[in-house]
Amino acid sequence: NAGSTRGTVSQSRCSMNAQRPILILTRPAEGAARFAAQVVARFGDQMMVIQSPLQKIVWRDVAPRAGVGAYIFTSQNGVLGWVRDDIAQRGLAYCVGERTTALAVAQGFQAVYAGADVLDLIARVIAEKPAGPLLHVRGQFTQGDLAMQLNSAGIETEEAIVYDQQPVEMTDEARAAISGNVPVIAPLFSPRSAALFSAALPAGTQPWVAVISANAAERLDLTLHRRMIVAKEPNADGILDAIEEILTRLSST
Repeated sequence: NAGSTRGTVSQSRCSMNAQRPILILTRPAEGAARFAAQVVARFGDQMMVIQSPLQKIVWRDVAPRAGVGAYIFTSQNGVLGWVRDDIAQRGLAYCVGERTTALAVAQGFQAVYAGADVLDLIARVIAEKPAGPLLHVRGQFTQGDLAMQLNSAGIETEEAIVYDQQPVEMTDEARAAISGNVPVIAPLFSPRSAALFSAALPAGTQPWVAVISANAAERLDLTLHRRMIVAKEPNADGILDAIEEILTRLSST
């Protein structure tokens, strides 16, 4: 796969490519592979890539739900977790992000793109006031309390947790790269990813980080903030732009 062919970095290769930054991808394996392909499409071979997931997806069984007025998906894994059960219902779905929306459409939902982040979705749902109850299909860990905010606005919303994000230790390869002399860039896609990455760092190391949001940035150790770029848009394209800004800074030093 993309991670194994492009991402295996030995000490000898690091020394041979001293000016070539290393990109460490900490997303769960499938998400890391998808993003690695986007990185190659945009940057070619400007960076070496290491995949070191700090979380793994563990699916939960889906409990049947009757009378759902509309679904809410804030991640692609939410869609995949729901449709793992062949008899899982379909219907109207409000989605965060274009990729989540496209996946929901492909899986048979009447999917509506409701914005780039949870706040956009909440505003859209409150404005439209769809018939409830709504069902937020999500992972164990999620940003903000979407259901509580919608219930507070008078829109009945329930939750279904269809997957866990279990922590995984950083690989020895990634730790060695971060501790070495080659610049390291880590894209971080959620507050939980930021917290796990910060906790896993070898003592005294300060890699560059491209962070998806200000909320995620708050979960990082303060010592990393001087080498941090927060994405202007909370999506993969925003992260890619942040990586490009880091590369520009590195090339000017």
